[in-house]
Amino acid sequence: MYEQASAGRPRLVVVEGPAGIGKTALARHFLTTARGHVLTAAGAENETDLPYGVLSQLLCRPVLSDPLTAGAELLDPLGELQRDEPVVVLVDDAHWADTPPCN
Repeated sequence: MYEQASAGRPRLVVVEGPAGIGKTALARHFLTTARGHVLTAAGAENETDLPYGVLSQLLCRPVLSDPLTAGAELLDPLGELQRDEPVVVLVDDAHWADTPPCN
């Protein structure tokens, strides 16, 4: 799959399993072999009420906006990064990412 993504065909991989089985270790091992730009973030149970916490980690700055603008704030830098090399985005413990606002 990484080779397909490197060739310009984006891919999404979800690693699921019980706690403690080695999902994080597997992902970290993959990152040691990945070429190109690597962006990482991790959800944390005590940050589920922090809006855009994972996105802020990926961008290395606070994100204070509505959901559509927040998404666009990530797409622009990703587009720039992928011009010259593949981009790997790893979100560990995504289930602890902030919950979407209720409308």
